[in-house]
Amino acid sequence: MAPGRPRLIRRAATAAVAVAALTGFAVLLQSVYDRPPTGGEGPAPVVLRPAPEPYKIAPEAPGGMSIPNRDKEIYDVIAAAPPPSRGEGQAPAPERPLYPQPPPAPEPDPPPEPDPPPAREPDPPRAAPAPAEVAPAQRAAPPERAAAEMVWRIQVGALRTRGGADREWKRLLRRHREILSGLALRVVPTRGKRAAVFRLHAGSFPSRAAAAAACAALKRRKVGCFVVKG
Repeated sequence: MAPGRPRLIRRAATAAVAVAALTGFAVLLQSVYDRPPTGGEGPAPVVLRPAPEPYKIAPEAPGGMSIPNRDKEIYDVIAAAPPPSRGEGQAPAPERPLYPQPPPAPEPDPPPEPDPPPAREPDPPRAAPAPAEVAPAQRAAPPERAAAEMVWRIQVGALRTRGGADREWKRLLRRHREILSGLALRVVPTRGKRAAVFRLHAGSFPSRAAAAAACAALKRRKVGCFVVKG
């Protein structure tokens, strides 16, 4: 016999025994499930019913604290009465602060006024100085002569450059020739805050009223204008 043959026989026998045991257990389970039920009914279900006698009985002497005036009907009358009306449109009472504020501190008294300084005696009058003689060349001219020498013009623009001032005068003269014709242009250079400004003065006019009338006509045409003297 070969050396490994007994070992194979033992393994085969063990496997055959295990298969036989499993087969027998399966047959037993199948027989139990396939067995028909036995005849007869099972036990009746248990039904719980309440006890016939009451489970709460009022004591003969309840005891406890005695509450007075339980037989009075005034409480029922008060409860049935409607609440008092406050009136339509009536404002509620003002609320009171929970913590009242302390009264304001009294204002201090004003400081006393200082005493007035003592009166000083007036200084004696001084003699008026003699009027200085005015030289003939420094005397003012009569009003009629000053009015005649006064020249009135109108300012119609102010430009940053001399060339711009000349071009603006030509444009104004072309559009408003019926008002500016016959007037001479005088460009007045002035020093502004940042740069030089060239003002356009047109004139001259015999009176301020004539210059104001020309300005009013230009303003009606949306041209800025005002009267200047000199």
